[in-house]
Amino acid sequence: MRYTYPMRNYQESQEKIILAGREFTCRFVRSERRSISVEIGENGLTVRAPKRVPETEIERFLKSRQHWILAHYDAMLEKQKKIAAETDSNLSDIQKTALEKRYRELAREHLTKRADYYADLYHVSYRRITIREQKTRWGSCSSSGTLSFHWRLILAPPAVMDYVVAHEICHLKHMNHSPAFWAEVERLLPDYRKYRLWLKKNGSRLQQSYEPLPYSSTST
Repeated sequence: MRYTYPMRNYQESQEKIILAGREFTCRFVRSERRSISVEIGENGLTVRAPKRVPETEIERFLKSRQHWILAHYDAMLEKQKKIAAETDSNLSDIQKTALEKRYRELAREHLTKRADYYADLYHVSYRRITIREQKTRWGSCSSSGTLSFHWRLILAPPAVMDYVVAHEICHLKHMNHSPAFWAEVERLLPDYRKYRLWLKKNGSRLQQSYEPLPYSSTST
């Protein structure tokens, strides 16, 4: 395994890494934990490690588990392809284009209202809102105060949409994922953990869907 770029010594960073000849986007998160772990998601890998563990030890950890990582990542990709195939069989390209256009309009309208609500609640202001099809994130906040959201959020349960909006609003004060940041998210949305979990478990379906997804206890 090798890094395509040196891993930066930040509390959180995103890098490109090579495992068994394949490139992955990898999010590194350092915190006051005792062990190294790796999570596999549709947007890539997330590696969590103690703050003082050297980069060489993280590299050894990933190398020792590269076959397990590749197997589970490929299984996830196959699942995504199956979902996409089922979706493709139900709608024509013209229908998909028309639906996406309408969903983008609705997403801008609804997410702007929710951003205004949480910005007022949090006593902050943002510069503008953009609606995109972001490949690695459901939402983002730039240093200039621009909030960006994935248009498919309009197909998520309202509480999940609110979680993403509240999350990005808190980034207007905390441009990181520190304990202070998560404390502010919890202050705005006390139940945010279950909505974050829903998005983690249902993100693949949402990325492929053209119909609203329900929220239920079984989906989390």
